[in-house]
Amino acid sequence: MVTRTLLLAAAMAGALAVLGPYLDGVHIDDHSTEVQQARDIEDAQRAAEARRRFEHAAQLVCGVQAAWREAGNGVVQCFTKRGRPTMRVAVQP
Repeated sequence: MVTRTLLLAAAMAGALAVLGPYLDGVHIDDHSTEVQQARDIEDAQRAAEARRRFEHAAQLVCGVQAAWREAGNGVVQCFTKRGRPTMRVAVQP
């Protein structure tokens, strides 16, 4: 009789553990949206780091005090301090 009572108590505790969130109205969700958000954030961080490396490489190629403008496809137009174009250079970070 004692073992029967212990088994019944264990079965009820297990049922409450499994069904408890549903009884409270809280559903167990999958976290696919949170995983996608984390991936998007990581992608944005990688893109920002790649952009920072590109800008640093462009500044090194043109000179510390020179201005530069991105002409597209990794090509940078360097300028003198007075704004005159000097050279076009392909930059790879």
